[in-house]
Formats: sequence, C-alpha cells, structure tokens
Amino acid sequence: MFYGMSLNSCRSSRGESLRITAVDNKGNICNEISHVNTGDGKTITTQRSFLNGQVTAQNVIVRDSQGRVETTHFLGGKIRP
Repeated sequence: MFYGMSLNSCRSSRGESLRITAVDNKGNICNEISHVNTGDGKTITTQRSFLNGQVTAQNVIVRDSQGRVETTHFLGGKIRP
C-alpha cells in the first residue's frame, strides 16, 4: 500500500538526473526509479524494489547514443550504482 511519492530532479555539468521514490504507510521506501542522461549521449535508468529497507530486485537499463539497449536484472544483494 502506497502512502506517497516524491520527485527529485537535478542538473549538473555531467548531465541531468531524475529520481522518483514511492513510500509505504510507514514512510519506508518501497520503490525507486533513477534516470540519468550522461554527457556522452547515454541514458541510464535504474529501478529498485525494496522490502523492509532491503533491496529485493534491481533493473538497470543503459541506452547508448547509437540506440543500443543493454538490460541487467539483479535479485537481492548490493545496490548497484
């Protein structure tokens, strides 16, 4: 059950980034999506699912400037950058 969402956006010399988080009724993060546009034309999107503060799944999608897409899925473990 979701209580609310927050949206954070920032711009730096290395590119633009966007972060969206969803929290449950207790204020714990249960889902997070991060999106970054890099200076060399790549876009990186990361989606993380949490349970009790621990990462349960993470998807990383990288699209290069030529349009090629690479997707990596992780279950549990450390948060990938």
